[in-house]
Amino acid sequence: MQTSPIMKRTIQQLSIFFLIVLLTGCSNDDGSDSISEDAIVGEWIAVQKFEGENEVGLSFCESRIVLSFIVDGTQVPRWTTGTMPPPECSDLMLAPALSWLSTCHNQWEMISITGEVFLATLRIENNRLVESIPNDSESIFIYERL
Repeated sequence: MQTSPIMKRTIQQLSIFFLIVLLTGCSNDDGSDSISEDAIVGEWIAVQKFEGENEVGLSFCESRIVLSFIVDGTQVPRWTTGTMPPPECSDLMLAPALSWLSTCHNQWEMISITGEVFLATLRIENNRLVESIPNDSESIFIYERL
């Protein structure tokens, strides 16, 4: 079975189109070419909180939580005071370990350890980690590396 010239040209054009889509699908618009998939690995502490466009400030307890992103794709929270919370936060439980997944250049998703529940989107801007939590008012936390 021979392929007609029109069919060959159509296949070539579609192949080129899909190659372009594949190469630009995760294009980088923030000028951060050097950010690797595991750039998130390390310990981060919250320094700012926004609800929508408004900065609302961190609560005392929120400012005492360290997020540890491990190279195996897990994220484990801990207190700045170690395993025990500060006395003012003793009634607050830390979330269990979560999973993180690189979804694109300079973008990660936080998901439940079972992978069933999407929790947040993460990105790095100006050496800070930005966590966007979808809810009614779009909570955004800004973290600095420890």
